[in-house]
Amino acid sequence: MPRLTKADRLLFQSFAAEFRSCAICWWPESDMRRRMEIHHLVGGAGRKHDRRNLLSTCSRCHGVLHDGRLEGNYPDLTKGMFLTAKQEADPDHFDPVFLASLKHKKWLGYDPEPIDPYYLAERETNVSAWRKP
Repeated sequence: MPRLTKADRLLFQSFAAEFRSCAICWWPESDMRRRMEIHHLVGGAGRKHDRRNLLSTCSRCHGVLHDGRLEGNYPDLTKGMFLTAKQEADPDHFDPVFLASLKHKKWLGYDPEPIDPYYLAERETNVSAWRKP
């Protein structure tokens, strides 16, 4: 994998500073039991470091997308659910046409879809952690 440029590092730092919780389950960055990660909506060898292609996730949700259910038998997460999370969390930079262009296509091959109710219920629990003094 090519090394990150200084501009890429700055982009990731500013993105991480702005998005301090998981876009899927709203796990707060302040709870160190999970690591915060930046997911590329369109990955692969030529992945583009562009804000339109980035989503903040916790290590658990990121792992469920890439590796399946993992330990704990969590419900599946799909690329469509991650698109929905991008649309909710960063609507000004939600651009499916741009994402498709990264694959040299006009359409990604999937659309936003509802996030599984399990993760929506977790949001209610996790958001309460933000409100604690």
